[in-house]
Amino acid sequence: MKILTLTLGLVFCSHIFAEVELVDVHQLKQRIENPDEALILLDVRTLEEYQSGHIKDSINVPHDQLILNVDALDQYRNQPIVVFCRSGKRAQLVIDVLIENKFDQIVDLEGDMLAWKTSGFPVVQ
Repeated sequence: MKILTLTLGLVFCSHIFAEVELVDVHQLKQRIENPDEALILLDVRTLEEYQSGHIKDSINVPHDQLILNVDALDQYRNQPIVVFCRSGKRAQLVIDVLIENKFDQIVDLEGDMLAWKTSGFPVVQ
């Protein structure tokens, strides 16, 4: 009985063990500049925040909308998705939902947009 319980526990909690790659802004900038890298840059801030300045070629899906409709990202399921917001809280909520929905190429931007801007990297409006 203990083996069955442990096995079921591992099956139902396997999403906890999903790997999320953590990159800093310098690593991300290098990867963006690499033409062989096919990253999806997912900015989960509000539309107003996004319009005030965002990373070039990023897509904006506010975290509250994405949490209710994660299927909106199905077309990117087999690509690395870099998730970021202003400081990290909303991005973590989205990362948790992506893990629960079996996305397995998740990249977390350390420091999020605050770190990107502090590093002096370009943003577009």
